[in-house]
Amino acid sequence: MTLYLRRFGRNRGALIGVTLFVLLVLFGLFGGLFTDFAYTDADFTALTLPPGPGHPFGTNQGGNDVYAQTVHGLRRSLVIAVCVSVLTVVLAAVIGAGAAYLGGRVEKLTLAVIHFLLVVPSFLILALVSHRLAGDWRGLVLVLTVFGWMTTARVVWSLSTSLRERDYVLAAEFMGVRPWRIVVRHLIPNLGSLLVVNLTLGSSPPSSARRPCRSSVSACSRPTCRWAPCSPTVPARSPAPRGCSRSPPASSSCSRCR
Repeated sequence: MTLYLRRFGRNRGALIGVTLFVLLVLFGLFGGLFTDFAYTDADFTALTLPPGPGHPFGTNQGGNDVYAQTVHGLRRSLVIAVCVSVLTVVLAAVIGAGAAYLGGRVEKLTLAVIHFLLVVPSFLILALVSHRLAGDWRGLVLVLTVFGWMTTARVVWSLSTSLRERDYVLAAEFMGVRPWRIVVRHLIPNLGSLLVVNLTLGSSPPSSARRPCRSSVSACSRPTCRWAPCSPTVPARSPAPRGCSRSPPASSSCSRCR
């Protein structure tokens, strides 16, 4: 462990990345203590204000404090990103390594499921489910996890096919160790570097997927304006004058249809 920390400390890029991530986490956790407004509070006397003493980041058109909304959005984005990244890496490691070690029908069935999910339009399903759940972030985490583990699982499977032939795996089989214990204790730890990289890089796509998902859900939502049935008390519209090619619709007998 000490050797890993020393190597990590020599990498300036890694130190800068960890420092920025820690600062973002601290800002998301304790940034709300530096403002008196919640992200849902609306001040109708202070619309579209520039940054000032009362509002460090100003206000939007609805009178909401932009600083409070930034803190809340950062906190929610970090929770979604970390949860999805951890869950996808764990699923990919267990399923990919387990399929490679067990082989046979289990391996064929697992690869068939992986290849099927890779061609499924996950973005469309994500938009529909998010609209169905009314923007609940737990549903977003679930959908992103279900459709986000396949690529990493296939890479883990390809590497585990060579690791299952190593001497320490064969020795564990000779000693009568159970298959899933071999997968957890011998195969997955030897894929630690790959899993750590995927865990780090996988934190960005889930958080960046929230904005296009919201845009698509709002674009596919039902319009708020609808045609109301015409009232029978309103007189019918007069016929079109001569020389006019237009004719009034059969059901347009109210003032809205004029």
